Amino acid sequence: MPVWIGGIALAFAGFYLVKYSIDLGILTPAIRVVLGFLFGLGLLGAAQWVHAKKDMTDGSRISQALAGAGVAVLYGCFYAATSLYNLVPDALGFLGMAAVTGGAVVLSVRHGMPVALMAMAGGFATPALFSTDKPSALVLFGYLYLLVTGLLYVVRKMGWWRLSGAVITAAFAWVCLWGFGSVFGPGDAVIASAFVVAVALTVLWFTGVMRPVEKVESDSVPAQSKTLVPFVTMGVALVLTLFLTHQANFGFIEWALFWLLSVAGMATAHFNQRVFGYMPLIGTAVTGLMLFTCPAEPVTFGIAALAFGVLHAGGGFLLQRKSALPVLWAVPVVASSLGYFVIAYMRLSGLAYMPWMWGGGAMVLAVLATSAALDVYRRMPETHVDYQKALSLYAGAATAFISTAFAIVLSREFLPLALCGELAALAWIYRRNALPAILRVMTVLLVAAGVLMFERFLLGAEVLFSLLFEAEIPSMRTVARTAPFAHLALPAAVLFAAIYLMAGRERTKTLQAMEVMASLLGGFAAYFMMQDILYPDNKPVLENAEFMIRGIKTSVVFLVSVGVLWAGRVRGKKVLYRAGIALAGVAIYRMVAFDMVVFNPLWSREVVTGWPVINAMLVNYALPLLPLYWLKTVAEQDGFAKSVRLCRATMFAALFLLLTLNIRHVFHGELLHKGVTPHLEIYIYSAAWIVYGFGLLFFGALRHNKPARVAALAIITLTVGKVFLYDAGELEGLYRVFSFFGLGVSLLGLSWFYNRFVVPKEQAA
Repeated sequence: MPVWIGGIALAFAGFYLVKYSIDLGILTPAIRVVLGFLFGLGLLGAAQWVHAKKDMTDGSRISQALAGAGVAVLYGCFYAATSLYNLVPDALGFLGMAAVTGGAVVLSVRHGMPVALMAMAGGFATPALFSTDKPSALVLFGYLYLLVTGLLYVVRKMGWWRLSGAVITAAFAWVCLWGFGSVFGPGDAVIASAFVVAVALTVLWFTGVMRPVEKVESDSVPAQSKTLVPFVTMGVALVLTLFLTHQANFGFIEWALFWLLSVAGMATAHFNQRVFGYMPLIGTAVTGLMLFTCPAEPVTFGIAALAFGVLHAGGGFLLQRKSALPVLWAVPVVASSLGYFVIAYMRLSGLAYMPWMWGGGAMVLAVLATSAALDVYRRMPETHVDYQKALSLYAGAATAFISTAFAIVLSREFLPLALCGELAALAWIYRRNALPAILRVMTVLLVAAGVLMFERFLLGAEVLFSLLFEAEIPSMRTVARTAPFAHLALPAAVLFAAIYLMAGRERTKTLQAMEVMASLLGGFAAYFMMQDILYPDNKPVLENAEFMIRGIKTSVVFLVSVGVLWAGRVRGKKVLYRAGIALAGVAIYRMVAFDMVVFNPLWSREVVTGWPVINAMLVNYALPLLPLYWLKTVAEQDGFAKSVRLCRATMFAALFLLLTLNIRHVFHGELLHKGVTPHLEIYIYSAAWIVYGFGLLFFGALRHNKPARVAALAIITLTVGKVFLYDAGELEGLYRVFSFFGLGVSLLGLSWFYNRFVVPKEQAA
């Protein structure tokens, strides 16, 4: 990857050198284009020469980079000759780019997939480079579909399945660009949706997932491409169709295309359920989101809800009976039937409020869920791995529909309290007869109560803001907030009673969830009741600290956590050990959330006192490095891999910020957020980052430290992004030329060093 990016950087260096000649008015447009063609052909010739040097270290990758750079230069020359200087007609320029694309495909056979990647980039960029007064969605997406089909054919033929993700991403990116663009019209949504569906079906065909597994050649498509590529494609296609349907105000044709895509998703799961079994559940979730946000009139909404309900619930139940893994169908069946009913009730009940009609509908669905449970009981052997799961799902659905029927005729605010009372009654029964069915029903009721009290658990955000953040948020004036005793304390007390009644039984996940829910409700109740007594009008506010003081506080927390954790390890006290870990987590949280993000002096108007290098940033970013290193060592000894990665990432980020913000401090003084950024400062950032990345790489190579090399890759990648996405637009003249040229040469040298020194040592080890 560094070699390829280095080749692209060299190409951009050539482009900006030409632009530099334009700014100075040295050459005529025709001469510039001719020189550009010669430069591109020279890069291709250099690629051929390097490729012939079989004994050259990393010669194959360097030849790939040079060939890709040559293709990019030729694309740029045709674009300049057509759009910038009008030397040739647009049609001839388009044909020229098509010829470059074909030549790049031919060269890719010799030089590999990177050249094909350049051909793909040029092919997808062509519509953007040639503008027209009357853009046509039909022409654009027709061209893109032919391009995608051709590229996927080449990908399958050559076995370059890693390229398929880029092809599909570029195709779907055009859908987003067109949908958000100013030229998007109401009729375009149908064409774009048809394009998305066609691309998804084409991917499914080329990867073979639309055919039974035994009929697909085992060596025709890699296993990863049979799973990841079509799965991600279908998921993104569902989301894009949701977006396009929303853009078209949920028209009938858009609904029909999305229904067709859902059928395709269910077909993939039917043919290969072990891999794509979760696709129906994803389709159910996206459909539920569409139904929930749909602004369509009631008739269209009702038809859509009924059509998708029959597809996901009815079709899923029929396919389940022929499936070896029925539970993967039972989940979307239950989710769609229950979820769509609730959404339909929320959307349509206000038009003609008839509680007995909706309650009767819920009872009918409860009967159907019971019939499904009986079907599982009769048809599936008890030894089947999914027997208990499927039976529990349908039994839970029946219970949920019965509870929903009663919820329709009861006041919503007090329904959770009634469900908690039912849980307490079932706990009393379970204490005497520990039947699994009772526990499953309790699980369903607990989930229903949790869903109904979801807004009450959102009050935890207010509590966390008050306790952890140096800010305040407006109180959420829900019924639970205005009457915490009735809507928080009483449900918590009833749940604690249920927990007490289940004492002595096995600690199941249901019991643990009840304990968590009761604890949260009780904690919220105590907090808000105290707030109402002590502060009826205002909440307490945590006072903001200055930059250095905040860093000192964080360092103190670090030191205390080190001392407590050390005492817990030495004395074997689990309480102290866990407390030290918790304090370390708080310290890392404060350092990352406050010093690196929220109160970063680059944008938070914080004052950084001191001189260059010797300033307040040493307290915030350098001082915590020692306790962080000690915590990393302890985590390694105790086998906490995630904690080791967290400490390392925090250390690397702190060093990066210390370097970057000190450069900023040199140019802007104590107020880093003020002032205009000169070109020299922009260039120094790129140079310093690449040096920092190389330093981490050399350190990782010398110490055989893979995390340091991974961090170096991240820093170098960030530098590459900055040069291409920021320096290209902000820098001018030789600064821009030097930025790209230096990056390209550095990355090529990096690849040579890595393959010369690092890889042989690892192979020897």
